Amino acid sequence: MAYAERYTPGLPLVRRRTFLGLELGADLFFTAALCLLLTFIVVEVRYEAAASSLSRETLGLAVIEGAGGDMIRQLTYFMTFFVVGGATFIFMRPRSIIPISTAYNVACLWCLFSAIYAIQPGISIRRAIGMYIILLAVGWCIQNLGAAKTIRAVYIFLAGVIMASYIAVLLSRIPIFSFAVHPADEIDTSLVGAWRGVIPHKNIAGAVMIHASLFFFHHAISRRKPLDFLFFALAAVFLIFTKSKTSIGWFLIVLMSGLGYRAIMLYGLRPFFNVAMACIGFWIAVMTWAEWDVVLAFFSDPENLSGRIGIWESVMPFIQTHPFFGSGYGSFWAIGYSSPIYESAVSEFVTQIGHSHSGYIEVLLTTGIVGLTLAIIALMIVPYYRFANPLTSDLKLNAMLFSMWLFGMLQNFTESQFFSPDKQSWVFVVIAITIIHSRHMSAKSRDYEWLAATHWPPAKPQQLLRQ
Repeated sequence: MAYAERYTPGLPLVRRRTFLGLELGADLFFTAALCLLLTFIVVEVRYEAAASSLSRETLGLAVIEGAGGDMIRQLTYFMTFFVVGGATFIFMRPRSIIPISTAYNVACLWCLFSAIYAIQPGISIRRAIGMYIILLAVGWCIQNLGAAKTIRAVYIFLAGVIMASYIAVLLSRIPIFSFAVHPADEIDTSLVGAWRGVIPHKNIAGAVMIHASLFFFHHAISRRKPLDFLFFALAAVFLIFTKSKTSIGWFLIVLMSGLGYRAIMLYGLRPFFNVAMACIGFWIAVMTWAEWDVVLAFFSDPENLSGRIGIWESVMPFIQTHPFFGSGYGSFWAIGYSSPIYESAVSEFVTQIGHSHSGYIEVLLTTGIVGLTLAIIALMIVPYYRFANPLTSDLKLNAMLFSMWLFGMLQNFTESQFFSPDKQSWVFVVIAITIIHSRHMSAKSRDYEWLAATHWPPAKPQQLLRQ
């Protein structure tokens, strides 16, 4: 037990009792709430062979029945939303009623509105509300904790997931822990032997370990503590053993991008950041144009990208006939036999997937061009602008969050994450852009003392206020 200084808006710095760096009371409550949400979103322990023993027909039926959702998870999300919201508005001084950016809020409201014309309005509105309440609950936790203590909460959670996953893998030969490694009788033989720990699937485990690796790497180079280096190494090794080709392929790109961002910003070369990003975009466009025949041939084979091309071909007919509004949020996959996928699927395999395997295509499919435009503004343009124009005192924080955000944008080319109510990788992107939003709004309102008091890496407020 210890004491620490804490700044409360409008009041002088006071000394309050703390535990593990967290103030007993509000800090501990919101940390526990955030960790509870993260646990229900990221961790899924199954005491059986999971998908390995299921036939393709059973898997297809599971996707169809997915419209019902998981009652325990839904009740947990709703209860956490009401409890966190009540604590925020009754006992705290909320910095804002809606803790997310205006652009993100408008995009979410469009998802809610799309239920009006959805193929299955009831399913659509339930999924849209579920997505929105999780987003608000996470946002309120971040708003009340501030950057430093939110980062501490994520640190505790990710460290716990890594340790639990390693323990589960080491004990995977014991039947009760067999869920930790994909078994030999998997339907998809490429999964056999891949690690997933306490996370539902090896591809999801790979994405979570990417976020963990980036998170602990930036801790290590900012704080130089052995424990940070240890968790970075553990996350990186686990990532390799997940055999998640997509995540492993993006790993060095996002790691080096974060280092590049950090170097550019710390050396005062902010204009060069935009120039560098423009050059990368131009180079990709030129290479695509120069090798257009190869690109076209690649995207003409339904088997490429582990069958993702076939999935995209299957949903294109619906997109072409419903370009502006889509099917309604969450109202295309896992809605029963009313789904248009049963008419347009290029193979039976596609009907058993449950999502488009691309966040950009998924948003276009379900919310149309309007929804995709709002998503790009809210999740790409607004965060990019804030990363390109960071607070001077937040450069190291922004470098870490930029890496996590960038991975989310890249991952959505091959995985459906945007606007997902509780996707394991997307929640870390939400945390990253929400922290940046809270810092931006506080700077806009000139609340520099709060910015200093909640800064990461932790430093004396007097030092930060002089920056």
